Amino acid sequence: MPALNFPYPPTPGQLYPTPATSGVTQYIWDATAGVWNAVATFVKLNNQSAYNGYIWPNTDGAPGQQLETDGAGNLYWDAAADPELFPLALLQGFNGVLTTFNIIDPATNNSYTPTPSSNLVVILGGVGQTPNSAYTVSADTISFTNPPASGTDIAIFTVTQP
Repeated sequence: MPALNFPYPPTPGQLYPTPATSGVTQYIWDATAGVWNAVATFVKLNNQSAYNGYIWPNTDGAPGQQLETDGAGNLYWDAAADPELFPLALLQGFNGVLTTFNIIDPATNNSYTPTPSSNLVVILGGVGQTPNSAYTVSADTISFTNPPASGTDIAIFTVTQP
């Protein structure tokens, strides 16, 4: 085994080798005890029963994969989600007075309720809007804090297919 050449003088909490060196034991300088301690190579959960409630995969995922569940407690690695945006529309246009509008699916002209209600991207006059500040959503209704000016362009999208 090659010798370890720790940096000198170390600073409290210093890591060696630098973080993100895969497959290499990392050490942290404990200034109180005056020693380098090996950094644990596992994640500590505060709720052990949450960890034990799942069947974990035996291997690491590939870069870009995410951990998913089949709903029965079995975890597996899969390709990261690439959300698709679906356009929505409003039943009526802006007149500079109204603040509340019905959301519809333009493909069917049926009312649309986003689930969850925060599952919207709203762009008003070319500017992204902040949920619960610029607007709120309740069922199939969006309410703006201030009435949008007459003729203002709007684009509303959801990541859940209507």
